[in-house]
Amino acid sequence: MYELETTVLSTQSTPTVTNTCANATANNPMDTLVFPYGELYFSGCVTSSVQAGDNNDIYVSVLTDTTEETCVANENHVYGPSTTEASVFVERGETLFSELVSTRVSVPEDDPSNVQVSTSVEYGQDCDGNCCYDVLMMDSFGDGWNGAVLEVYEGFSMIDTLTLDDGYSGWGTFCIEDGFPFYLEYNNTNQGYNDTETFVMLQGTATGSDTICTSANDLSSGRINECDPNNVGVMFCQ
Repeated sequence: MYELETTVLSTQSTPTVTNTCANATANNPMDTLVFPYGELYFSGCVTSSVQAGDNNDIYVSVLTDTTEETCVANENHVYGPSTTEASVFVERGETLFSELVSTRVSVPEDDPSNVQVSTSVEYGQDCDGNCCYDVLMMDSFGDGWNGAVLEVYEGFSMIDTLTLDDGYSGWGTFCIEDGFPFYLEYNNTNQGYNDTETFVMLQGTATGSDTICTSANDLSSGRINECDPNNVGVMFCQ
């Protein structure tokens, strides 16, 4: 968790781009600051919480790198301090580089506020409590999977497909509803050229990640039983 104690947003603050949900006009200019949290190495639900003083309009956004993922406005509240929360599910980036997470806070320029900012991440799940997994896909020749795909089935319905478009490695993410069974199938029907394709499926935790499934050998078409050999490849979100 990142916390910043009693930071004053006022006309002396260093200006940045105003939050998109802020009611910023020429007659209502905003003071805005960005508070960095750190790098997001695995997918998870990011929550930014901002406490402000009496009678403050406040606008809170979660950023990945410089992209605004969500924006929450808290306007027209009266009497006493208030807390504004913005939560959003952030996927791990497709490349080997992680995402930089920040919180952006805006307040009206004529209404300077003392604010306290904290940010937390619940790794391995979305903001509805469903399980989310990050898949590192690899190719021995460095030309991607050439049209082959990893199909994700929840129950008996295919809900997602992942593939490596190009290069030696890349990431994909999928989520499964809490308590539901799921399995993976490799489909190389449309593959132009076959070399050696493998993957590792991980789930982020507070201290790192858990390895859920590893395919050490070249993938062949069909269900991937290695994910749970005792249950013909069927796993459960839990």
